[in-house]
Amino acid sequence: MPERSGFDLAQSSLQGVARGAFRMPRSITSAPCMLRDASRPANLLPPCYPTSVTSTKKQTQVRLEGDVLEAGKAAARARRLDFNKYVERLIIEDTTGARAAGMAAAQRFIDEHGAFLDDLEQQLDTPYDQRQPGAAA
Repeated sequence: MPERSGFDLAQSSLQGVARGAFRMPRSITSAPCMLRDASRPANLLPPCYPTSVTSTKKQTQVRLEGDVLEAGKAAARARRLDFNKYVERLIIEDTTGARAAGMAAAQRFIDEHGAFLDDLEQQLDTPYDQRQPGAAA
C-alpha cells in the first residue's frame, strides 16, 4: 500500500464525514436536549447550547467614586455575594418596595420596644465593676 500524505488522509476523512461514515454515538444524538433555555430565541442558538455559556441579562456600566466602589465591594463580601449580585439585589429591593417595607417594620419595632432597647443598651454599656440593680453582692 503506498504511503499517504497528510493531505490525502484529511481529504479521505472529510469524504467519510460527507458520506456519514463518522457519526456521533446514538446515546448522544437520541437524547432530547435538556440544556437549551426555552426563553432564548430558537433561531439564534444551536439546539443544545449550554445555558451556562450565555446570559439573557443585560449589561450596563456604572461610574462610581473609588471609596463608594470599595464600600460596595466590602458590603458584597460581607454578605458573601459577588458585586454584580449585590447591586442587582439592591436594585430589586429598592424597586419592589422590599427595602422600604423592611425599614418601616424596623421603625415600628423601635417605636414599640424603644424603651426596652434603650434600657438594654444602657445595661450593656455599664462597666462590670459597677453594681447593677439586682446583682448579687
